[in-house]
Amino acid sequence: MKVARIVLKDEIKKDMIGEIKKFFLEEKDEDLGDLGALLILDFFIEKLGPQIYNQGLDDAHLFISEKLEDLYGLHI
Repeated sequence: MKVARIVLKDEIKKDMIGEIKKFFLEEKDEDLGDLGALLILDFFIEKLGPQIYNQGLDDAHLFISEKLEDLYGLHI
């Protein structure tokens, strides 16, 4: 099964790079450049993105399943 690559919109990617740089400066007192922040972002998207996406699908499936059960409970 081929896994689709997660692609962020440019504006979101730019915001996330800024957040990563801010985190490193505030938490680690390291001035991280744009390239370093981009590499970290790409790493986490590649490694965590699919798991987070799949968890979202599982959560949505459970929610919809519960709502369908509620709907079937309305039968007269």
